[in-house]
Amino acid sequence: MASEKLILVVSQHDGHRALYEIELENAGYSVVTAHSGHSAKTEIERTGAAGIDLIVMGSRRLVEIELLEKAIVSLGENAPPVIISSSSPHAEQEYHGTPLEPYIRAYAIKSGNVAPLIEKVRDMIGAPKMQYTQ
Repeated sequence: MASEKLILVVSQHDGHRALYEIELENAGYSVVTAHSGHSAKTEIERTGAAGIDLIVMGSRRLVEIELLEKAIVSLGENAPPVIISSSSPHAEQEYHGTPLEPYIRAYAIKSGNVAPLIEKVRDMIGAPKMQYTQ
C-alpha cells in the first residue's frame, strides 16, 4: 500500500524519527525522514516543490536548521505546511520571528501518543488515498 500524501519527518533523534515514520505509515501516509537540516534540504530538492505535502519537525536546536529554513522559504507559496512537534511548552515562542514562522500551521506536543499528531496531519492535508500494490 502506498499513499499519494508524502510527509517529511525531520528530527535529529533516531527514536522520534522511527516512531513518527512507523505511525504515519500505519495511518496510510508515505514518509521520508531526515536527521538534520542538510538532509531535509536534500529531500526537498530531490522531491521538488510539489513532492512533499507536509513537514513534521521538532526543536529549533536541529543541526543545520538554517539550511532547512532556506529550502522551505525558497519554495515560496509552493512550500509545504509545517507542523512543529515539540516537548517544549515554549515551541511557539521559539519559532516566533523566524523564517519558518509563516509556514507553521500547527503545534503538537511530542509524546509517545502520536494520535493527536496524526489528527493534525489529517486536518491539514486530508486522509491518505490508498493505492493497493501487488
